[in-house]
Amino acid sequence: LGFTDAPAVVAMVRSWHHGHYRAMRSQRARELLTELVPVLLAAFGRSPAPDAGLRRFDRFLAGLPAGVQLLSLFYRNPKLIELMAEIVGVSPRIADQLTQYPVLVEALLADDPNPETSPAALLADIDRALGESRGEEELYDRARRWVGDHRFRVGVALLRGRIGGEEAGRAFAAIAEAAISGLLPRIAANFAEAHGIVPGGEIAVLGLGKLGGREMSATSDLDLILVYDAPD
Repeated sequence: LGFTDAPAVVAMVRSWHHGHYRAMRSQRARELLTELVPVLLAAFGRSPAPDAGLRRFDRFLAGLPAGVQLLSLFYRNPKLIELMAEIVGVSPRIADQLTQYPVLVEALLADDPNPETSPAALLADIDRALGESRGEEELYDRARRWVGDHRFRVGVALLRGRIGGEEAGRAFAAIAEAAISGLLPRIAANFAEAHGIVPGGEIAVLGLGKLGGREMSATSDLDLILVYDAPD
């Protein structure tokens, strides 16, 4: 099938069937896996780096809290397995994102040819996502999930050649700007509730570096300066 270390692949698959991972402990999960293994191996065998891709998929399975829902998704959508193998096989970073946030697998189904990059649309979307967050911790959690989902979509589009590097840079910057714009008034309101406000005070956020130049990458940090002004 294209793998170079067949014994390692056999041992990996056997460990899945033995229920060594939490996701594989239910009988239904193992039944679904039995149906899917030939398709999974064939898909990863056709990927650019079969052994590395399957190892990353193994780490993905190891991190899942449960497996029935995801395996059912694969079972109903065979093309998702092909897409997973293609992407995980060539991008360790996206594989790590999927391991950390398995819910992003559903974003692969959308397979957006053109991820949303309009600043106005992104800001409206994050406003909906943040909604009536209760407390700062929930606010940050929702923001992280929103940013992760949109960055993931742009990364997949870039990886599949749907968009170029310059367009991806602008898209990553637009996502960052929407997150900052969506969070700032909420954080300011929380701060005012706890500490009060200075009458006539104002605040601005400056985005420097790659954010300011609209040329961010998937690994860029945010270089920000907060500027405050208030009457004497």
